[in-house]
Amino acid sequence: MKNVTVLAIIATLAVVSGNAYSAETEAKPVKAEQSAEGKIEARKEDKEAKAPFGASVGYSISTDFAEKLEPRLYQHKVAVDASYKFRDYFSMSFSTGYFFKTLSSSISGYEEDSGISHISLGISRNFSRKLGKFVGAEHSISAGASGSLPMMEEDRIEGAHGSVELAPKLNSKFFDRLFSISNRVYYQFIFNKFDFSPVSNEPTANGAYGWTVDSSIPIVGELSAGLGFGIRRTRYSDGFHSFSYSNSQSLSYSLGSLSMSVSHSNGGYTDDGTVELWYVDKYRRLVKATLAYSF
Repeated sequence: MKNVTVLAIIATLAVVSGNAYSAETEAKPVKAEQSAEGKIEARKEDKEAKAPFGASVGYSISTDFAEKLEPRLYQHKVAVDASYKFRDYFSMSFSTGYFFKTLSSSISGYEEDSGISHISLGISRNFSRKLGKFVGAEHSISAGASGSLPMMEEDRIEGAHGSVELAPKLNSKFFDRLFSISNRVYYQFIFNKFDFSPVSNEPTANGAYGWTVDSSIPIVGELSAGLGFGIRRTRYSDGFHSFSYSNSQSLSYSLGSLSMSVSHSNGGYTDDGTVELWYVDKYRRLVKATLAYSF
């Protein structure tokens, strides 16, 4: 019933958002061309803008330099994403992935160090509108209402029903679109069956809000550099509020449908799904390489 409630909330947000703006509103992707994975996402969204169906497959390898383990632990992940867009502004998506860990060059033999990383269904409603040129830059505003339904057995055990997120964003392009900056704020409603995890007995998260800023500048050809920063505050079922931050630096290169990136992120949370909804954030210093192909 909670999953049905989540979908109902998303559908209501979609209708309200559609009525609030005229038919002249341009529909553009919410995510900006930013650093590393953001750059890859931007290319995927460009394809989706031209065709209703989009898909991508990617491989990544990462390690956390905040951990002083020897031999070093690496996490490998293969991810598959697909989406279908209705009427230029309403879309549904599916995402899954498989991960495994290696100690130096040897595959870890522990059962918990490999398996399906995630299975989720998503639904979103976006809009975008140009604001014109002022203060030396071209500006546009975009916003979206999106939801996600976790489908993993671990999610069912933990009682995670899904989340709904509201996220407006200001996009600014300077120097004849050479340099771009995006400022995004968001609020996330998190739905859990339990106030405390049945596995760890830790309090579960029931809401989060924050702000992120990302910038991108081309270096030469399709090679670009990115910088990002974000802060987030998470509310838990026992009334505790955690505060975390993250900053990132990246290099990305695109060759047709193929995208490559190397990134470094530093702080209390990541944007790649490493932090679960019921997990209290910890400090991380991740170095990650990603290779992706968009169809």
